[in-house]
Amino acid sequence: MVAWEYTDIVLEYPAISSSDWSRYRLYEGGFEYGAVEVSSVLSNVTFGPSPDNPLGIFYRSGSIVLNDDVTISGTLVSTGQVTLAGDDIRISGFNWRGVEGRATVANINNWPRLPAIVADSLEMNRDVQAVVGGAIVVRTTFRGAGGDFEFVDAPDVLLQGSATSRPLQQP
Repeated sequence: MVAWEYTDIVLEYPAISSSDWSRYRLYEGGFEYGAVEVSSVLSNVTFGPSPDNPLGIFYRSGSIVLNDDVTISGTLVSTGQVTLAGDDIRISGFNWRGVEGRATVANINNWPRLPAIVADSLEMNRDVQAVVGGAIVVRTTFRGAGGDFEFVDAPDVLLQGSATSRPLQQP
């Protein structure tokens, strides 16, 4: 049994910096990889991990709008606002599996999973059709008009050595 306490303390979340996300290593002292910078408006594109960007990190210095038919297998980072504005938007944080769904590392459940979206703020338009598989980390605001989304709450967390939650979805 885990005892929960409630507080009025508001956490201070640091500003998001694209330079913090543009280069990364899988482990300390390992090879350095480069994230991919994307344009301010995305439509009809698919992004995923590659040999040069194995975690599939995609970033935008500023705000970004996702229109129709955008698929991202990895993490989308924005120093501004991410706006989900189209249909058939799919974003899923890297899960250490290859294209066929097979594990790419031993003990796959022991490896951390990055969030699907990291941004200053996130907005979902009323008519958007999007599925976000993974955590959404926002610094300031999360807005959605008429959507079906959920905030992770204590009953949604299963404590078995790692935290899990249900994917967020907008119909």
